Amino acid sequence: MNCGGWPANSRRLANPATVVHLQRHFGVSFATIRVRLLQEKLITQSDFDALAETSPSRLARALGYRVHAADMGSYDLHPLAAQPTWILLLVRAALQRSVITPGDAAEVLGTSTEEIRQLLAHPRPTDDERRAQQDLEDAAFANHSCAGHRLG
Repeated sequence: MNCGGWPANSRRLANPATVVHLQRHFGVSFATIRVRLLQEKLITQSDFDALAETSPSRLARALGYRVHAADMGSYDLHPLAAQPTWILLLVRAALQRSVITPGDAAEVLGTSTEEIRQLLAHPRPTDDERRAQQDLEDAAFANHSCAGHRLG
């Protein structure tokens, strides 16, 4: 059956791998993609129900996508990883301006002062990171008048 007048090859939208690719492309949940495909009549109700039997996280991992540990059922997050980036940026700025102490920051974030020291650290790049950065710089300046110019 041809759904909603779309070409017959649109049936591949009922393929769980295709749905995972769409999910990652649009940055939404697997469930959201399933609902939108059904609403747009690009999949049938039975396709919708069958997709519900898919583990999108395990499939995403098998397809080479990064998967957050919480998506796999592990909720043992590092205290700093559990915080939104904007909170960490605010705490870091407050520490740098001496508005709060490392002890205050550790208490607010539910972590240790050692973790707070890591939050404030400026880690040096590894040799591999330095080479990758140089390759990116070389590529960025390859077709410009400042070719060969090194930043920094």
